[in-house]
Amino acid sequence: MKPILALDLGNQNTRLILAQQTKDLKTKILATLERPSDGLNKGSIVDYGAFVNSLFETFEDLKKMGFSPKDAIINVAPPHTTFKIAKVIAGVARNDGEITKYDIDQLNEKIRETTGETANKKILHIIPRQFSVDDLTNIKDPLGMHGYRLEMEAALIEVFIPHLKTLEKAFAELNKDVSQEVFSPLAASLACLTKKQMSVGTILIDLGAENTNFIIFGEDQILDAGILNLGADNITHDIAICLKVPLEVAEKIKLTFGYALSDDINRKESIDLSKVNKEMTNEINKRYLAEIIEARLEEIFDAINAAIKKNNCYAKLAGGAVLIGGGAKLPGIVDFAKKYLKLPAKIGYPINFETTATNEKYSDLIDDPSFVLASGLVIWGMNNIVEKRKINIYHSSSFLQKLKKFFKIFLP
Repeated sequence: MKPILALDLGNQNTRLILAQQTKDLKTKILATLERPSDGLNKGSIVDYGAFVNSLFETFEDLKKMGFSPKDAIINVAPPHTTFKIAKVIAGVARNDGEITKYDIDQLNEKIRETTGETANKKILHIIPRQFSVDDLTNIKDPLGMHGYRLEMEAALIEVFIPHLKTLEKAFAELNKDVSQEVFSPLAASLACLTKKQMSVGTILIDLGAENTNFIIFGEDQILDAGILNLGADNITHDIAICLKVPLEVAEKIKLTFGYALSDDINRKESIDLSKVNKEMTNEINKRYLAEIIEARLEEIFDAINAAIKKNNCYAKLAGGAVLIGGGAKLPGIVDFAKKYLKLPAKIGYPINFETTATNEKYSDLIDDPSFVLASGLVIWGMNNIVEKRKINIYHSSSFLQKLKKFFKIFLP
C-alpha cells in the first residue's frame, strides 16, 4: 500500500506523519517530523512565498530521511470553515420501499443544492446526525429499512474555496498534490476519542498557538464545532508585557516554569530568570507568573463555557473535556479545566492508532497531544481499515465513507 503523508499545518509548527498500512492492518510509521511553520497567521496564509518555502523545507527534510511522497492529506480549520445543521427530505426510490445507498446519495445531493454552495464556498463534509423513516425518528443508519419518506438531519462543514485553492497551488508549485482536506477538529477526534466518549458526550479542545478549536460530541452526533481566536501565544505575549521581557524569553519562561492554577503555587516561591537567560539576574514570583497565565486561560475557557451553554450541553457531557495541542502540555491545565468547566478532564493522546515503527523515536514522538491531529489525518487516510466502530461520515465528493474506526478502548 502506498504510504500516506499526513500534514498538520499549524500556525507555529508543521507536524507530519508518514505511515503505511501493514498486512496485519496496523499502521507502520515510516517517519515523523516537527518543524517551524511560516507564512500563516491564525489559520490564514498571510505570506504566500514564506508558506511555500516552509512547505519546501518540510519536504526537503523528508527527502533527507529517504522519502519523497507525491501527495498529502492536510487539515483545514476555522476561520476558513463553518459549522451548521441542515435537514432534507426525499422519497424512497424503490417501489418496494427498501432504502438503499442510492437514497442516501440523493439526500447528499439535495443538501448541497438546498444549502447554497457558491463560487466561494462548498461543503467539505456532510455528517449525518440522525434519520427519520416515515414517522420513525432517531435512526442512526436507515440502510435496508423500508419506508416511503426519508429525512436526514446532518452537520455540515463548509469551507472557503479560495483558501483551498491557495493551499493546492502552494503544493502544486512543489510538484505535490493535496489528496484530501479534512476539518481539523474532526480529524483529531478520530485519533483520540472512543465511540463511548462520543456517545456519552465529550468536548475536544485543541489548544493551539494562535487559535483554540473545539468540537462537541453527544449521542454519537456532532453537536457543535468552532474556533476561538486565542491560543498559547497570547499567554506568551501577556508574560512578555507583565514581566517586561522579550517574547523569546517569555516563551522560555512559560515552557519552563508555567503553571495553570495560581492557588497551587506557594506565594513565596520565586523563579531565577538566569535559568532561561544567562543575561538576566533578577527573580520573579512564581505565583504571579501563574496568575498571568490563569487570567488568559480564563478568557479562553469562558468562551468554551459559552459554547457549551449555547448548546445546553452540560448535562450531556459525561465524558468531560479532552485537551490536545501544544497548550495541553502546560502543567496544571487538566486541573484548571476541571475547575473552570466543572467537568471531568484529561489530556488526549493518539490512542486509536495501533502502530509499529521503523524507529522507536517515532512512537515516542507520536505519544504526544501535539501529534493528535496528524494521527487523525492518518486514520482518515486509512479509512478502509478493519471497521470496529463507526461514526457515519460522508465526504462531500460522494456518499463514501462510513468513517471508521478505532482500535483501543480509552475510558475515564
